[in-house]
Amino acid sequence: MKINFNQPIKQLDGKVVKDSTGELTLKSIAIGALSNIGQDENPSAEEKVKWYDLTLKIYNAKGELDVSVEDVALLKARIGKGFVPLVVGRAYEMLDPK
Repeated sequence: MKINFNQPIKQLDGKVVKDSTGELTLKSIAIGALSNIGQDENPSAEEKVKWYDLTLKIYNAKGELDVSVEDVALLKARIGKGFVPLVVGRAYEMLDPK
């Protein structure tokens, strides 16, 4: 599945969501979700390496990136744990368009 990770995350009114580093994109939240571990989590070294490899692919992507169904599921799970409902909803729309 091809996904453009440069898509901006938008408010309900269509304005781009911003944080202290600038505009939020699917790329920035995906990298953040893959780079952070919650206090209640204890991933194995193999899982961390998988997250790292996907982070590098997303970081280096120019335009659309071909992502496996497994990677989309991983991204949805990680983003779902680390962000507020608006960001999660927008990300899910981009990762799994209807």
